[in-house]
Amino acid sequence: MKMKEIEKNTKISYHFVRKALQELLDLDLIEMTGKGKATKYTWKPSKIERFAAVESIKNAIMKN
Repeated sequence: MKMKEIEKNTKISYHFVRKALQELLDLDLIEMTGKGKATKYTWKPSKIERFAAVESIKNAIMKN
């Protein structure tokens, strides 16, 4: 999601959105991709979600 989208959806000022995003980045909870206006922020998958994805892939492979 882009910062402008977050501002629009939450109706929170640019300053507070930027500060919150930086805190989430510092806590390694979100990822930032792109530069400038193309910058997007996404939640990082948890270890449990990554493990579940690996298990799903493994099960799909084992079926075939």
